[in-house]
Amino acid sequence: MYAVFDGHGGDWCAKFITQRFEEEIKKNMLDPEKGLFGTKQVPFNECIHNVLDKSFKNLDERYYNERNHLANKCGSTACVVFIIGAHIFCANIGDSRAVLSKNGKAINLSMDHKASRDDEVERIKKSDGQVELGRVGGKIAITRAFGDFEFKIIIDDEGQLVRKDIIIAEPEIRAYNYDPNQDEFIIIASDGLFDIFSSQEAVDFVKEKMKGYGHLKQDFDVISKQIAFEAIFKKGVRDNTTVIIINLNRGTKFSLDFFDNKNRRPS
Repeated sequence: MYAVFDGHGGDWCAKFITQRFEEEIKKNMLDPEKGLFGTKQVPFNECIHNVLDKSFKNLDERYYNERNHLANKCGSTACVVFIIGAHIFCANIGDSRAVLSKNGKAINLSMDHKASRDDEVERIKKSDGQVELGRVGGKIAITRAFGDFEFKIIIDDEGQLVRKDIIIAEPEIRAYNYDPNQDEFIIIASDGLFDIFSSQEAVDFVKEKMKGYGHLKQDFDVISKQIAFEAIFKKGVRDNTTVIIINLNRGTKFSLDFFDNKNRRPS
């Protein structure tokens, strides 16, 4: 599991989620009823989808209940890539992004949740929210996030707390089957990178840096620092920038064999 959490209004929400995300995923994965080996038999992809969806929503509620004094003004995006054998799942809220390089072609594994998306604007309006000047309530550019409870629980005209969920923590989840002959790496980064680089430009930059290394010796930790450096110091991005690059070309044979659906063991 690889994840980028990009906080806004402070770093409290991002830190809260980061410290608890793995624990929440494990708990829901091992749920005796609906987990991966639970008593209710559901298709594998559906099970992982449910685990990710439940984990996001549970953590959002925990943040509100445990950090109520911060929950209104402080929030965080999340972009999570979850790999099990040849199965890749991406779950995201907000505008952090995951991009797959497939033979050098950029394929977005996530879609940014911004107030410029027509479907998100329609959802917000159905929840009695408004988008003004490209921002939810004229304040925030993203439409899904952890925290930001001033857009989730509001005070009505009679002074009562009312659940509205104008901004939501429900992730969009995509499943992808890994192709070892074409899929090279995945970039996960905050919008600080993708406000400067398009998805294809980011893939091109990484591919160019890979040429400086021998086969199977690419140092993606160094390359992730290089592209962040390029964004901040050469292209002048003023937003915080976090980058993770996942190499998909190492240990492929064992990984694919281990999750062979027939044998469930290395062949």
